[in-house]
Amino acid sequence: MVGEYLKRADKLIKEANFDAAEHEVERALQMEPNNVYALAYRDRVKEARRQYGEKKKREEEERNVQEEALRTAKEQIKATTPQPTFEHTQQPHRIATAKEIDRYKKILHDAWRDGLITSQEITVLKKVRYELNIAEEIHHTLEREVKLDSYVEAVRKAWREGMISPMKAGALDGMRKKYGVTIEEHVLVEGKILWELQQGTKIGATIFLIDDEQILLDVLKDSLMMAGYTVLTASTPEEALQELRNIIPDLIICDIRFENSDLDGLFIYEQVRKMYELVTVPFIFLSGVRDDQIFKAGLEMGVDDYIMKPFNSDTLLAVIEGKLKRYRELKKNRMTR
Repeated sequence: MVGEYLKRADKLIKEANFDAAEHEVERALQMEPNNVYALAYRDRVKEARRQYGEKKKREEEERNVQEEALRTAKEQIKATTPQPTFEHTQQPHRIATAKEIDRYKKILHDAWRDGLITSQEITVLKKVRYELNIAEEIHHTLEREVKLDSYVEAVRKAWREGMISPMKAGALDGMRKKYGVTIEEHVLVEGKILWELQQGTKIGATIFLIDDEQILLDVLKDSLMMAGYTVLTASTPEEALQELRNIIPDLIICDIRFENSDLDGLFIYEQVRKMYELVTVPFIFLSGVRDDQIFKAGLEMGVDDYIMKPFNSDTLLAVIEGKLKRYRELKKNRMTR
């Protein structure tokens, strides 16, 4: 029954119906006050509501900017448009509305999503500009904005998937060419992102979650992404060890026991510490059952911390940020030696 409440809450969150989602979560907590999933969903609703409010505020600000740009464009066109004469009887083309400009911007986003637009897309865009009355000046302004937005999003996606990192910064050159981004534009937008990644801030901090409870995995992933982290996941020890051969996360959070595997979290920890690149990466265990013998074994092996289920997201985030701060200091010291 709790699972059904949380499924409905998840659907309502995606629909931005936060009051109803909060009601479903509270119904779940009435049945099981300490249910880890329900507690995590309570935090998720709160954070989703906050982010939705910020998003609406940004959209309103962007709309105001577009309307101001449209007003300015109208005044400029009005000032430069000749009055019709007997020889020139064709009416001047009307000015695009804010709604038409917004629609054209979305079409541009679709065209630029995968990189430089094709000749066929250029032809289609010309036709769309004519139908929506988009002036060339507005087109060039929107296209540059959309191109850079698409480039930045592609870089972030590549980072999340482990395709690029500070150690693979050369891969950015190919991506820059893919989106037709000049060196100046690259420095303008990507310099800031790279600096954040290399400094280990939340945007660049990659957290690897390993847990066989899919609902908890999804909830934790959403909560951490809302907090600004890049999150990768695995649901089995075998999958986790395979992924760790290809990625270098900044922190690992791992369950201790896995129902459908002969391997456990302690084994994963042992293997991780044998990998040179991951020797100092913070490793945190999750556990739903207190087992002093396992805790003792883990601490003797050097595990960084334990978090008992159920837990709230504030506690988890505090532990994560504390471990990342120490990890960043260790990396900095190693680089300056």
